Amino acid sequence: MNDVIVLSDDQRHLKTIGHISYFLHGVVAIGAVLPGVQGSVLLLLMVELLNSAIEATVDRVSTERHPLSGRAKDLGSAAVMLAVILMVATWALIAGPVVWKLF
Repeated sequence: MNDVIVLSDDQRHLKTIGHISYFLHGVVAIGAVLPGVQGSVLLLLMVELLNSAIEATVDRVSTERHPLSGRAKDLGSAAVMLAVILMVATWALIAGPVVWKLF
C-alpha cells in the first residue's frame, strides 16, 4: 500500500489519469455500466506504471545523457500514447452512443 501512496505523490501523470477516469466513469454511470471502458482505463494505468518504472530505472542507472537511455524513455512514452489512443477510441465507440442519448 505504501507503493501506491508514493506513486500518487510522485507521478503527476497518474493523478491526471485518475481524475479523468473518475470523471468518465461518472458520466457513464449515469447511463449504463460498461466494463470495456473500465478495462481501457486500467490498461492505461498499467502502461503508465511500467513507463514510470522504466524512467526511474534509467534515471537511477546514470544521470549522463546516452542514446539508449533516451530511446528507452521515448519508447515508454510512445507506449503510453498508444494506450491513451486506445482508451479514447474505446470510450468513443462504447460509451459514445450511451452519452449521446443522454444529451
